[in-house]
Amino acid sequence: MVFPAISQAEKTGKLTRTLTVSLLQGGKGFATYQPIYDDQQQLIGFVNGVFLVDTLINRCFGEPTLRKRYFFAIYENDGQLIYPHNN
Repeated sequence: MVFPAISQAEKTGKLTRTLTVSLLQGGKGFATYQPIYDDQQQLIGFVNGVFLVDTLINRCFGEPTLRKRYFFAIYENDGQLIYPHNN
């Protein structure tokens, strides 16, 4: 999962992400890769971010009263359910 995302980032020069996976620390999440270039536009590496889906949802929808009122779900591009809320 990591190598296709890094390869895509290298090809496009843009931020890419892995599909959602079970993280070693527990829970579902994904990793991002942002290519970094030097002054001559030579690739020197990637900035890597790892995001836990539950933590992202809790930060984005932090207000408890709002969370109680809404039903939502997050799906991967292939239709796989990643996160159900009040479903």
